[in-house]
Amino acid sequence: MKKKDYSQHHSHEGIKHTSSGCFKGKKNSNPKLYFILFIIIILGVILGIFFFSPFFKIKKITLSGTSSVELLNQVEKKAFQFINENNYKYALFLNDKKLSAYLMGSASLDTVSIKKQLPNKIVITIAPKIPVCLWQEGASYYLINNFGVPETPILLSQVPWDLPIVSAATTTQVILHQPLLNEYIVNFIKNFFKEYKKSNPNTEISKYIIPNLNGGEVRAFTKSGWYFILNIDNGIDTTITTIKNIMENKFKDTSPKEYIDLRIGDRIFYK
Repeated sequence: MKKKDYSQHHSHEGIKHTSSGCFKGKKNSNPKLYFILFIIIILGVILGIFFFSPFFKIKKITLSGTSSVELLNQVEKKAFQFINENNYKYALFLNDKKLSAYLMGSASLDTVSIKKQLPNKIVITIAPKIPVCLWQEGASYYLINNFGVPETPILLSQVPWDLPIVSAATTTQVILHQPLLNEYIVNFIKNFFKEYKKSNPNTEISKYIIPNLNGGEVRAFTKSGWYFILNIDNGIDTTITTIKNIMENKFKDTSPKEYIDLRIGDRIFYK
């Protein structure tokens, strides 16, 4: 009986054994990604410490644009109030547009410009609204706005604008930020003052006196002491033309002793 040779049956010559890939371990981590995330976190921490350090906290506000110390102090106070109420501790993160709008609504300003000077300084440049006239009460002077409201006491030598000087015929109590003059009277004086100067008159007006704060009459006093009596309801251009005509034809070489009354249109009275 022949024996079977099983040596060839178990022989796999020329055949390579391979194992299934499903048993191999997969690499789920990316070293480069972890490194980048690590760097971003480190930079974030460094920048956070850098920008939120006391070195960048607002420490100084510099103001310019006006000679009014009171207005500068008012704006500085309001600026710090805004910063504290809105928790803007750091100059870098200050919302300058919101601060500008806040200051415009808190003070009599025409424009506000805000610049950040890092690390911890704010520079504010303001342009105050030009007042309409200068109210005189004895030896004291006050800036009056378009609404007839006295805003700021000021020395005559410190007034930077060419403004008409106005007063009442009697002593008047002046309360800051409270209406003093009728808005209509204020606008009449402002416009008459401007147009009269443009007409190049030979007679210079030094001040305006209002006999009745609720009335419609204004007296424009000349440097010689006599005055024009004006009606605020009359047209300014017509009034100025009338003044030029009467001064050239009637008072070319002389002047009235007391006044020229222009309240009734073409009917002119003088003394």
